[in-house]
Amino acid sequence: MRGERIATNVPMQGSAADIIKLAMVQCQELLDDKEYNAFVVLQVHDELVFEVLDSEVESFSERVKGIMESVMELNVPLVVNGAAGKKSWRAEIMEKSKQHDQREFRPQRGTHQPYGIGETE
Repeated sequence: MRGERIATNVPMQGSAADIIKLAMVQCQELLDDKEYNAFVVLQVHDELVFEVLDSEVESFSERVKGIMESVMELNVPLVVNGAAGKKSWRAEIMEKSKQHDQREFRPQRGTHQPYGIGETE
């Protein structure tokens, strides 16, 4: 029973990994065009997290969502959800860190906010 589950799951997880890799390549091309002041922070499973200027979040999110939903043609639609935070992820992490060791944090790239997109349905 366990072997059957693994045999069924592995191709799906491999396909999801391929899809996110293709999306990452296209998103990096968008970033390389320097149209947006944004950068990739991390990728976890089927999610990409970017740091984006507040003024560019809406436009950037629409572009990334379009990339991710159309990166591969499938028999079922790829539906992408996204969300934007109000604080810099770095500032939030360092604020928590300050409570422990009082290190100073200096942002390096302006006023950005995190924008996470992914969680395909």
